[in-house]
Amino acid sequence: MGKFKLIVLFLFCLSASRTLGQDPHFSNFNNNKLYYNPAYTGIDYGISINAAYRRQWPKIPSKFQTTFFAFDEGVRVARGLGGFGLVVVSNTEGEGILQNYTIGVPVSARIPIAAKSLIQVGVMPSIGFNSINWDRFVFSGQLNPYYGNIYPTGFVPPDAGVSRNSYVDIFNIGSVFRYENTSPQANSSKFYRKFEVGLSAFHLSQPNQSFTNSSAPLFAKYVFSTNYTFSASLKSAGLMFIEPSLLCESQWKMFSYLVGVRTSLVDSKIDFGIWLRNKDTNLKNTDAIVVLFAYRFLVNKESNTILFTSLSYDITTSRLVDASRGSPEISLSLVLNNKSFFKDRPDECDEGRKWNNKSGTSIRMK
Repeated sequence: MGKFKLIVLFLFCLSASRTLGQDPHFSNFNNNKLYYNPAYTGIDYGISINAAYRRQWPKIPSKFQTTFFAFDEGVRVARGLGGFGLVVVSNTEGEGILQNYTIGVPVSARIPIAAKSLIQVGVMPSIGFNSINWDRFVFSGQLNPYYGNIYPTGFVPPDAGVSRNSYVDIFNIGSVFRYENTSPQANSSKFYRKFEVGLSAFHLSQPNQSFTNSSAPLFAKYVFSTNYTFSASLKSAGLMFIEPSLLCESQWKMFSYLVGVRTSLVDSKIDFGIWLRNKDTNLKNTDAIVVLFAYRFLVNKESNTILFTSLSYDITTSRLVDASRGSPEISLSLVLNNKSFFKDRPDECDEGRKWNNKSGTSIRMK
């Protein structure tokens, strides 16, 4: 009877933790835009493949890690088409005990406003899978007061209905406005301006994630993001892009934001960034300082294929600093600027691809 009570208590706590929890987040949101807004699907001409790995609080014994993969392509075979893609997210919590997989298929529509501006709207129907690994549990009957876990367990795992569940998450939507000044009238590639503002909502149907017959809804999440990019010419460093950005997330009673700036040394192919993560305007409540280093590799000059590699690290500044010691995150982005599965070509809002740096590759900020 004691083991049964322990199982029931665990399931109750697990259901409550999911009820009070929130989606995993990424600090390098500029390289994982599809995770935060499906309207970014195919916003640039070409093919993009993105992958990211985040290890939350590695000093804590329990495993909290998230892996993200995304593919998207801009489709220009007809006016009004944006693009399509695929998103896969894997999230592990608690030494691999709780595992979640989400698969989404984002599609977008494109509304050109002028040669320099557009609006895209996107949707991403998804399906989620949750599972519990009962073999990772250790019960009190297995423990020896001196030697630890040495006894076999008599626990019989529940059937598959309590170990796994799936849910449909259809209502994930977003929109983004972009203005980008890269036309020949700007005189040279040293004059670059881009402004973006996006709004998205996820889990609007609030699917039930409970492993039992109880209610554990995945609460709706709302995301606001904006960034402004401008170029500057430095005698010592050459052409440089500067991009202040802001990301706000709200899910149930939880709210947080990231605000900071990324700089890109175009000719050196190096990016640096720094952001603050907070939950209000009081800087004393700052949760972390995020620092980023990135480098761009030219893979193929003819197809203008570029590999973006980045490493970011959350320097914890809250009271969890002694227990967590920050969170590392790695991102990879392979961008095939001149490739397409269709017999199409860039439209008037894709003309930023024409500007090149000294290596003859696209310098557009991602």
